[in-house]
This record gives sequence, C-alpha cells and structure tokens, in this order.
Amino acid sequence: MPNPLVEHDPLAMSVTKLERPQRGHIVELDSLRGVAALFVVFDHFMRGWVDSSPPHFVRYIPYLPFLSNGGAAVMMFFVLSGFVLSLPMMAGKSQSYPIYAARRVCRIYLPYLAALLIALVFCWRFHGLDSYAPVFSNFWKTAPTLHLVVQHLLFLGRYDVYAYNAPTWSLVHEMRISLIFPLLCLVAARLRPWTALLVALSFPVAGRLVEKYTAPWYETGTSSIFWSETLGFCGIFLIGSLLARYREPLVDWVRSVPGIVRWILPVVAIALYQYPALLHIPRPLRNFAIGLGAAYFLILALVPDGWLSRMLRLAPLRFLGRVSYSLYLTHAPILIVMSLAIWGKMPYLYLLLPFLAVAFAFAALFYRIVEQPSIELGKVISRRWRRPAVEKLNAVVA
Repeated sequence: MPNPLVEHDPLAMSVTKLERPQRGHIVELDSLRGVAALFVVFDHFMRGWVDSSPPHFVRYIPYLPFLSNGGAAVMMFFVLSGFVLSLPMMAGKSQSYPIYAARRVCRIYLPYLAALLIALVFCWRFHGLDSYAPVFSNFWKTAPTLHLVVQHLLFLGRYDVYAYNAPTWSLVHEMRISLIFPLLCLVAARLRPWTALLVALSFPVAGRLVEKYTAPWYETGTSSIFWSETLGFCGIFLIGSLLARYREPLVDWVRSVPGIVRWILPVVAIALYQYPALLHIPRPLRNFAIGLGAAYFLILALVPDGWLSRMLRLAPLRFLGRVSYSLYLTHAPILIVMSLAIWGKMPYLYLLLPFLAVAFAFAALFYRIVEQPSIELGKVISRRWRRPAVEKLNAVVA
C-alpha cells in the first residue's frame, strides 16, 4: 500500500532516486558527521589550551570558523539526524514504530552505556585530582554515586550531565527526540514548506517560554539537558526533515544559482553557523540559526561532483565518518586522563598529536567491539519482529 504521506508529493517521492553506497549510508553525510565530531574534539582540546596560559594569539583561535565551535557541531549532528531519519518515510518505506524505536535504542543508547561505563571507571580511579587545565576541574570531582548514575542511565531529572562524560549531554536530546521523531516527520511531510519552517521556528520559542515559567520550581541541575532545551532542538531536527523532503530541488537550486549568489550563500551560512551572537540574533533562536547554516553545508555536500562532495569522499574522511559516533563518545575521558598524565611535565600543546592518535585508535576499537555490534543487533531485532508480520500477511492473502 502506498504511503499516504508521499503518494501525491513528487518532491517527496524524488528522494527514492537517492544514490547510496552499500549498507544504505550516504557517504558524504557520514563524512560530514565525522568532520563535525572532529571539530568537537578540537573544541574540547582548545578549551584546555586556552586555560593553560598559552601564547596570547591562542585566545583568538576560537573565533575562527568551525575549528573550535563544538556547540555548532552538535547542531550539525541534529540536522543530519533529522535528514537521515526522514529519508525512509519520505521515500514511502514504512516500518512499525516498535522496530524503529528498537533500532534507535541499539544505535544510540547501547554505545552510550558502554562509553558511560568507561567514564565511570576513570572517574572512580581519578576523581578529586587536579588536571592540567582548570576547565577540567568540572569533571570527576567526586566518586560515582548510585543516584547520579541512575539519572545518567534514565535521562531523567535535572542532573549534572558533565560529571562523567561531558559530550553525552547531546545524546539526552538525541534519544528523547528520536522517540517522538515520527511525529515531527509528519509535520515536514504534510505541511507546506514555509508553514513547516514556521512550526520549526516555534519550537525554540516555546522552549524558552517553558523554561521561563518553570525555572522557579527547578534550582539545580545542568540547563543543557532541560526538557525545554529538548523542545527547542526539535526545531533543528525538523530542519533536517524538511531538507530530506526537498533534497533534490534544493540541490538543483544550489547548483544553478548565479555566480555572485554562489559566493554570498557560504558567507551567510558561515555567519549563521559560527557567529549568531555577533549578528545579534536573540539567544533562544541562536541554535536555530546555527541549524540553518548547517543545512546549507548539508545540501552542498550532496551536490554531485561538487568540491565538498569530492572532499568528503576521501578515504581519511570516510574513516572519520565511520567512527564519528565512537570518537564523540570516548574522546573526553581520554583527554582528561592524558591531561592528568602530563601534569607539570610539558606544555599543553605537546599533548595534541598523542591525544589525537590515541583518540582515533580507541574510537576505531570502540566502533568494532561496541558500536558495530549494537547496529547489527538492531538489524537482527528488526528482522525478527518483521518476520511474524510478513508471515501473518501471507497467511491472510493465502
């Protein structure tokens, strides 16, 4: 039976023509996610370097586009997730919600649990120690506690999400939004594009209102995992979903714009992505503006034979894309432990190359023994749950 969401929508149906390599991945988007993960890694290293009394020029490096903006890279993750999760529905490939949810849990949550375990072991061993940079004093302050560990496991309450493995704050939102994402995808699939974009814009506004009127009842915890923040990030996922629906028209438009506009677009995208505060964009809308900037680079990555597409297909970036989630999950504990190891022995900059080597090697190992088996488990569950439904349908037809 045709999917009613796309039955009369030629723009949505056009995504079925999407060329994909083996295993259903879009290589350029995998690599783009890997580059974003690398920017997060550099951002965390830079924060330690800036706090370690470096040369004066180092303090200006965070103002360079992309290189040291981990928060914007996370918004890129959210846009990419919205795009990729929308493709099956936009192409009319339906699946039951239990299968969808099980695969998302296996894809996101199981590797998260493994990374959390690693961070807990390191925290138990090294808690209470001074690290090389003051920025790390926010982590591993005390030994793990049962109450806080349970909160990390359930993603519930307003808790110190940075206590064990700081980057995992974004996974709280990723998991929450993933579980309700089919509803967001309906908005992108059924509404006109500008109407759906306005709905997306309304999410951060609504999140700010929720935060404003619920703040008096909550005085503890880390604001980055509040439910109001999750509500705001729904709008960024919806941007990705809209890109999936109108992928081909957008790619064609980017390819056909006049020369002067072709130069203006990346400048505007970089400004939105990197400098929303300097543009005086209201604080509740800054992440949304970053998402719009990220959307341009996502579409640019999909332009056939474009410079960005060719670059993202290079073997090193393909490797980076493959291990990007593992790198994101595991780099922070490695950075903290290695910073402890060099305390008072060498300048912080000397840590960069050894840290990158260890982080990449550990990410590759983590991908092989944790992330890849988790993905395969999701596929196995999907096949086993789908088989009884197919057999039942065949019995009815017979």
